[in-house]
Amino acid sequence: MKKTISLLLSALLVCLIFISCRNTYIPIWMIPGYGEEEPEPNVTTPYDVTNEEEFDKMFSSENRVRLTSDVTIDWIVASTEPKTVDLNGHTLTIDGHESSGWGYWIYAPAGGNLTIQNGSLRFEKGDLSTTSSNTGVIDIFNNASVTFDSVDFYSPISGIAMTYPNASFTAIDSKIKAEYIAIGTNASDSPSGINIRLTRTNVTGGDCALNLTTNGTFELNDCDISAGHIGMLVRGGSATINGGKIHSDASNPVESNSDYNFHDYVESWGSGTDVAYAALTVGNYYGDNAYNYTTNVVIRDCKITTDKTAVAPEAARIYVASSGEKVDLDIDNQEYADEIKENKWYGGDNTYLTVTTNGASSTEKLERE
Repeated sequence: MKKTISLLLSALLVCLIFISCRNTYIPIWMIPGYGEEEPEPNVTTPYDVTNEEEFDKMFSSENRVRLTSDVTIDWIVASTEPKTVDLNGHTLTIDGHESSGWGYWIYAPAGGNLTIQNGSLRFEKGDLSTTSSNTGVIDIFNNASVTFDSVDFYSPISGIAMTYPNASFTAIDSKIKAEYIAIGTNASDSPSGINIRLTRTNVTGGDCALNLTTNGTFELNDCDISAGHIGMLVRGGSATINGGKIHSDASNPVESNSDYNFHDYVESWGSGTDVAYAALTVGNYYGDNAYNYTTNVVIRDCKITTDKTAVAPEAARIYVASSGEKVDLDIDNQEYADEIKENKWYGGDNTYLTVTTNGASSTEKLERE
């Protein structure tokens, strides 16, 4: 009997060994870790930076940087070789740098090419002696370009300055805010070929969001433009506005006319943004040739609004004028066109209003009696 039991046990052991040596099916839910998300790989790049010293080194040697934490630096100088700053969800703060009587924050010299993306960009005006409200913290020189892609930008003074021929600025899915002028050109330098293209971008200015005062090409697609004085000022060039909004909350008084009277003041505009209150002001009504450019603005499906306030109780939705060169406003909103004519929100002797609806256009010259 004992021998029989021993044989049986030996046979069972052989069977178990045989079975263990075969490919045995194991239910997938019994595998350790099944159903758990794999951790994100800790990917690093040669151009990752955590401080100003690393930023300067990588920007110079690799032509690109990626922030892995918030970083504060003095300034950025682009070059003709394309450079990229990937904010990577962090904040880059720029304190400013002063040299030879000039203040610098981001400087795109002739032919420069700079892209900033994916995070927050903040500026400090510091104690620089050259700082004033109309000082731009990003200077784009001739044939240079700067691009924002998903950037949240803030300046305590002005923002992007387009003061040289063929300068280009592009913003996509971004927010741009400045306490004075958010994006502006400079008529005194009369640069030509300025190019500004904004797509799904919010632009906010304490005084003016978009101050376009010279020849150029300006395109806005589904953007939200707002300011305390002029939402958008087009004193020259060709502007196309598709969708979006333009607004003035009429909270910021005109500097040279604190006792504001709309119909008296519109007869003679000042320089810069010292013009008639409106969400959108087009053309020119000024005594010299500094702003005397042919101006053409085309608006499609854009909501234009202004608030009525004690500062500017008669602020217009749209004001259009000419002091010599032809100014043509082409809109697809009959209500806006009727307001311009009924309220006499126009001036000059070469001012035209075109209304385009259902594929048909009609143009009339606006002449004050």
